[in-house]
Amino acid sequence: MNSFHSWEGFWQHKKLETHRSFYNKSKWLRSEKIINLNIIKKTLIS
Repeated sequence: MNSFHSWEGFWQHKKLETHRSFYNKSKWLRSEKIINLNIIKKTLIS
């Protein structure tokens, strides 16, 4: 368990974590979309 000097520091940390997980999720969603588009293109071409 991490010890924070103040609530301020604690919230900064929580905000960073939330932001990071949100960013990773959106990155993952974008790559999913790209993969799906490639699959659709392949099926249309063939």
